[in-house]
Amino acid sequence: MELSDLYPTGHWLLDQANQKKPIKSEKKAEARAKLTTTFQETNHWENGNQYSMQYLASIQNNTNKTASSWRFEIKFPEPVQIDDYWNCEIEHIDQRTFIFSNKEYNAKIKAEDSIQDIGCIVTSDSLIDPKTIQINP
Repeated sequence: MELSDLYPTGHWLLDQANQKKPIKSEKKAEARAKLTTTFQETNHWENGNQYSMQYLASIQNNTNKTASSWRFEIKFPEPVQIDDYWNCEIEHIDQRTFIFSNKEYNAKIKAEDSIQDIGCIVTSDSLIDPKTIQINP
């Protein structure tokens, strides 16, 4: 077989094999989100003429490196009041939007690992359907 018998793909493969740098799969790296967050209701109860809802979040590190910090934004479909929270800091953007971020002790998430038990209790005028809550990384 001679080089002239090769298709363009064969020439490309030979060029790659002769380079000192390995072939990288950038599509695979792009397909993986760095951190993914789940946010789910674990309990709710009526509190007079309002409703209280307890939510728990978990964060998964989908990379092969330790994440040094984390944060995510939650947007409720209507105004809420945060009554309590744990294992996070919360910044109020408005009555519907809140930014959750790490505490010093849970900032790092090891590669391919996750953290759980990040939570809050919110009060609202109505029971909120968890499917209507927006999560932004």
